[in-house]
Amino acid sequence: MKSFFLASFQYFSRHKLMLLFISLAYISITIFLSLKIKMDENITSAIPHDPKIDKYNEVLNNTKFKDKLVIYLCLNDTTKTQPDQLIPLAQELVDSLNAPDFKPYVSAITANIASDVMGEVFSFFQQNIPLYLTEKNYAHIDSLLNDVAVTEKLTQNIRSLVSPAGLAMRKFIQSDPLGITGLALQRLNALKFDVNYDTYNDYVFSRDHKTLLMFVTPLNSSSETSLNTVFIQKLNSTIHSITLNKTQAITIGYYGALASAVSNATQIKKDSSFTMFLAIGLIFILLLAYYRRFSISIVLFIPVIFGALFSYSLMYLVFGKVSAIAFGLGSVLLG
Repeated sequence: MKSFFLASFQYFSRHKLMLLFISLAYISITIFLSLKIKMDENITSAIPHDPKIDKYNEVLNNTKFKDKLVIYLCLNDTTKTQPDQLIPLAQELVDSLNAPDFKPYVSAITANIASDVMGEVFSFFQQNIPLYLTEKNYAHIDSLLNDVAVTEKLTQNIRSLVSPAGLAMRKFIQSDPLGITGLALQRLNALKFDVNYDTYNDYVFSRDHKTLLMFVTPLNSSSETSLNTVFIQKLNSTIHSITLNKTQAITIGYYGALASAVSNATQIKKDSSFTMFLAIGLIFILLLAYYRRFSISIVLFIPVIFGALFSYSLMYLVFGKVSAIAFGLGSVLLG
């Protein structure tokens, strides 16, 4: 091995142009491959692989609800309750999110509850009503099957039909004049975990009607931070344009796993870059202070640069990507 390096040194001492060409070719190829490597900002990619952890990550990554982005709209003046002013802004935001610019990032938007949803729920329970009735419900139904109870219920139906809500209630009353399906619908109350939300004009509001909520289903998972970063940037720009020059100060914000992943990825990139450059700078200053010659400090860094380029090129060829967290930890170790 010693003779090989000596022979190489003697050969390239006589053929410096070839050494320069090989060095430039090596640097060009390794830089090209290093720039193609992808940074994986998913924190689980830096954790050692374990069958139990892998199963947990698989379940987590395939959970659709975790990727939903919740957008909220509210007035800056918390003493005012003006839901009618928030609805047009929400619709303007929905129209913007449905624009072609957001097609690569948004899969679906849930801003309001469709008027036919209640009808579908009612029909479903009516078609499967025996599955949802209890013994007490059957006892109540039995009490309705007499002339007095039927007459009283029909009288209530007539009052409902002639009231302003009659147009919406007509279909339900015709299909279930005795209101038996309502007994089955009461079972839905068991699924009502939170009473802090309400609907107003088919939109979801907080109980005090001061905050309007929307739900965005992204096209890409929360781990696709490179695409989601562009999405968040476009969303911030759209929110700024909507809230600009409004008669009243409006706050439009968002939260969710996607927003957190983008924020974490951006911070990881900043911290990793800062740590790496800080480590390199400090090492260079220490070498310069010790040797007191700028050229020697540069020469000592050449093997580090060549080794880093080779390692990143090899990682791209073998893995195709590298954990951004591992990259940051490598910068710390370098320091």
